[in-house]
Amino acid sequence: MKDEELNELLKTFDGKLNRSLAFNLQTVKEIKMQRSVFALNKLRTYSIIEIIVGAIFIIFLGNFIYENLNSLSLTISALILDIFAIAAVVGAVRQLILISEFEVSSNVTESQRILTTLRTHRLTYLRLAILQFPFFLAYILVGFKVFFNTDIWETSNKNWIISNIIFGIILIPVSVWVFRKIQPANLHIKWVRTLVETTVGKEISTAMMFLEEIEKFKN
Repeated sequence: MKDEELNELLKTFDGKLNRSLAFNLQTVKEIKMQRSVFALNKLRTYSIIEIIVGAIFIIFLGNFIYENLNSLSLTISALILDIFAIAAVVGAVRQLILISEFEVSSNVTESQRILTTLRTHRLTYLRLAILQFPFFLAYILVGFKVFFNTDIWETSNKNWIISNIIFGIILIPVSVWVFRKIQPANLHIKWVRTLVETTVGKEISTAMMFLEEIEKFKN
């Protein structure tokens, strides 16, 4: 066989091999992307539920504030809870937007960026939730008024009120410390990793794992 014929055969073989690899890569990419989307469906459902429940809570608290404008303690308490509820709804909407962007993205690098943003967003969502701990008394005041029609700020023992306020103040530095600890750089700490995996969820990590498999296949 002449060198020219051999080179031509090699070129033909290389062309077929490249087309086969490109087809296989595209197939793997589509499958892994679909699996990534499927992994995020659970998070999408949670986000929708959070938006619905949060919206109901916001409307309820708005009405509660209107009906209790004569009580400064109840108004402030409900306003604090309303602010946290609004922040939760805004966060859930942002999550839905990111998931939608991921679904229409065909670029692996862009998809990884979106998932990283989504994971960071969920982490921030968790950190902000921890900052609510010092305001536990607001939940108690609103709860007693809703379920027992009692303003315990006015009717309860003042020492009990003061002790709860002091305890809430003590929780402020604790909450700030936990807030600062919960970040990607501290995932090597066992309790931080456990808390993040439990609350943030594994859906994003699963989706990112499928994208990493695409990169491994390409390499």
